[in-house]
Amino acid sequence: DGVRFDDPLAELKADLEKRGGQVFVDALKELLLDNGHRLTMTMVPDASLEAKIVKEEEDRLAAVKAELTDADLDRIIQETEELRAAQAAEDPPEAKASIPALTIDDLERKAKTTPIEVRKGLNGPDGGALLVTHELPSNGILYADVGLDLSSLAWEDVPLMSLFSDMLLECGTNKEDETTLTRRIGRHTGGVRSAILRDLVEHPEGKCVEGDEIVHYLFLRGKAVPDKVSELFAIMKDILTDVNLDRQSRVIEMLRETKASMESSIVTSGHAFAASRLAAHDTGFGVLREQTGGVTYLNTVRELLEQAENEWPSLLSRLQKIQETLLNSNTLVVNLTGDKEVLSASVPVAETFATDLPKKASVDVAADRSVPTLDLRDVPRLPAVSEGLVVPTQVNYVGMAGRIYQPGDAVDSSAFVINNFLRTGHIWDTVRVMGGAYGGFCSFDRLTGRLGFLSYRDPNLMKTLENYKASADHLLTAELTEKSIEQAVIGSIGDLDSPRSVDTKGWLSLADFLAGRSDELRQKRRDEVFATDLSKFREFGEKLSDLNKADPTVVVVGSAKAIEEANKDGLGLKVVNVL
Repeated sequence: DGVRFDDPLAELKADLEKRGGQVFVDALKELLLDNGHRLTMTMVPDASLEAKIVKEEEDRLAAVKAELTDADLDRIIQETEELRAAQAAEDPPEAKASIPALTIDDLERKAKTTPIEVRKGLNGPDGGALLVTHELPSNGILYADVGLDLSSLAWEDVPLMSLFSDMLLECGTNKEDETTLTRRIGRHTGGVRSAILRDLVEHPEGKCVEGDEIVHYLFLRGKAVPDKVSELFAIMKDILTDVNLDRQSRVIEMLRETKASMESSIVTSGHAFAASRLAAHDTGFGVLREQTGGVTYLNTVRELLEQAENEWPSLLSRLQKIQETLLNSNTLVVNLTGDKEVLSASVPVAETFATDLPKKASVDVAADRSVPTLDLRDVPRLPAVSEGLVVPTQVNYVGMAGRIYQPGDAVDSSAFVINNFLRTGHIWDTVRVMGGAYGGFCSFDRLTGRLGFLSYRDPNLMKTLENYKASADHLLTAELTEKSIEQAVIGSIGDLDSPRSVDTKGWLSLADFLAGRSDELRQKRRDEVFATDLSKFREFGEKLSDLNKADPTVVVVGSAKAIEEANKDGLGLKVVNVL
């Protein structure tokens, strides 16, 4: 009877017909608002709570130790030493050999490609709008991405793009409120969402770059069946051209949500904020990411919230200026992915969409580029100092990074293999298994030549930095067999060849096109992965050793106590109170 719903549903429908929405209003009032059988919990911050918890734990451990005999203490010490030895020991060769594994010969040497066609003039014979299509089997579904170029946006307005992007779908239009718009999207399409694409432009030969030239787009992404393609583009047009930006109360709600979310995230995901901060010391791209998603952006959100509450006309004017700047069909990019039939039927609809958008002067495009790019050479970097970002937490997020390749250097893609080898081997073993952190990572950016280390929910700080720096000696001295190198290569190819859906293939192919990543360059990098040998590990180790000597930048997200103790040990972190 518990799963039979026909009779209760009929009763509900009859009640709704009789009382309308008052049914749920009455239920909420009776069951929640006027319900005396409830508990109200108030949580109050306590700056001394951490010290109290530590003191309680120390007292408890002291009481336990007082009950132990000398023999008990000797046994615990011996068991601890045995555990550390077991954690540090390599798995025996016979144990590794018992695990079924692929061989190099099982892997495809040729890089996977996605068909792509590019046509200029989607908005008319003399127009600059680009149409990018990918013919892939999609069961008759069209995946459409409509991109607006952000390179002409004033730098001071770039941090507003996350808010503006969210407003497109959360503030409705001048003709439809957000509920009506959401229902219309659900009725006619498989969904519409916004996304901001930021990517570094590739060097034509795949060499290391400064990290200052990027492609920057705001996209609306949606999907629909063939007979709803026209409605999909009509919805996208309404969102872009008729969004209701004059929604002060909704914007205040959105900014409060963002502020609360970020303040929570920096405590639970501090490694992401540390990574953003580290990148902002070296590259313009890193500064952009920090300005739009790091601690700097959190401070901006606080300022925007104050402006929204007290100076709304000023903020509204900035948002309207952004919309006016972006709506230019000459810098439009439309990306379509689907079957041949659905593409053929959709192109005319996309042409009408592009033609209907405002057409302004074209943006200059460099001779060796397909689209406009944003030059960040003159954007100030963060000062090159190590930082301690203080948050209320009992664990640390420890980051260290620096360039091991300089702009113009040729970067062999064996670095991708070696990075994975470190991440799943030395860093995992020392930081995660023996160090007790919940996670340990390293990441190599082949475009900027930067290598970064991060830990997640880490009880250590100085010891973790020592483990990062020990990576150089590990690469220089590790006894690597041909079999172990082969397994590292196989793992890296697995990352490159991860399964992708049809829309993901089209989206990533578009990103490759915009950033200048050719199929030939991707194949060259794949060949270099397969060619990885012992000498590449040693060369990478030498570069990492040079980074250690150059005193790499450190950013730690952690408690005031942990950062203070690290500074007493000589780390020299600049203390920044985030919350």
